[in-house]
Amino acid sequence: TVQSFWKYYGHLVKPSQLSRECNIHLFRDASVPMWESFPHGGCWILKLAKHGEAVDRVWETLVMAAIGEMFEEPDLVGIVLSLRSRQDMIAIWNRDSQSETARFS
Repeated sequence: TVQSFWKYYGHLVKPSQLSRECNIHLFRDASVPMWESFPHGGCWILKLAKHGEAVDRVWETLVMAAIGEMFEEPDLVGIVLSLRSRQDMIAIWNRDSQSETARFS
């Protein structure tokens, strides 16, 4: 549940306080962020310019949406935060990119 997850999440260091060249993965079940795991899947990639704690707010919003099943697309399998020196990236992975609802037009 969101409540039980939140009790652990509250003790984690915020992304803006982590060292660069760091990745954080949050996936369903035992899934891993590998293209081989989702041969028909894909991901949306958001690139975030360095603006202080903005990455903290975006990441927390996505984590809560993923845990709370707020995405309309049921094939969402995970999210990844990649912290880099120039910009941060967030990837939202889906199981099936063939579905029209999972693609941007």
